[in-house]
Amino acid sequence: MSLCVRCNEAQPRSVLSNVTTTVVAVITAMTFSASGAAPTALYHQYQDSFGLTPFAITIIFAAYVLSLLMALLTVGSLSDFIGRRPAILAALVLNIVSMAMFMTAGSEAALIAARALQGFATGLATASLGAAILDNDRSRGPILNSITAFCGLTAGSLGGAILVTYAPDPRQLVYVVLLALSAVEYAGNRAGARRRNRVAAASR
Repeated sequence: MSLCVRCNEAQPRSVLSNVTTTVVAVITAMTFSASGAAPTALYHQYQDSFGLTPFAITIIFAAYVLSLLMALLTVGSLSDFIGRRPAILAALVLNIVSMAMFMTAGSEAALIAARALQGFATGLATASLGAAILDNDRSRGPILNSITAFCGLTAGSLGGAILVTYAPDPRQLVYVVLLALSAVEYAGNRAGARRRNRVAAASR
């Protein structure tokens, strides 16, 4: 009888855990997409400050795209070997570092380096988070994966444009907001990993 009660209690907890994990993964994926879109609103300011040519702007944008593709080709399946959460945590750390690089960037080369690191982090995160969403919700996972990028890009573009237009010092504030979001998501994923480890240890 007690075994049945424990099974009935464990099942709702497992469902709730999967829902929570899926929601966190979706929000994190949207943050990466938003991070990739947000710098676009600042290109005109960078152009004025650093004297960037249209060709230099193209190079900065290309650095992100090429780095993202390289990450998908080289470490896209990394989470299959080291686990979803470690790969996601690594991507969040890289994204946080790239935000700090943007905040301190003082030249075209620094912007290219920050954009390249951001692209690599996004490529690693896209593959890992997409797999994590599918692992936790097979039925709605494909739909969620298809809309997270669009929602994140929209939020990043609109949010960046609003901050550039109305906020003081947008070249710092845009990245402060994204860095803070990434840091909160890192802490949340770390806490989730610890909780899952405790549950696994208790069930042995």
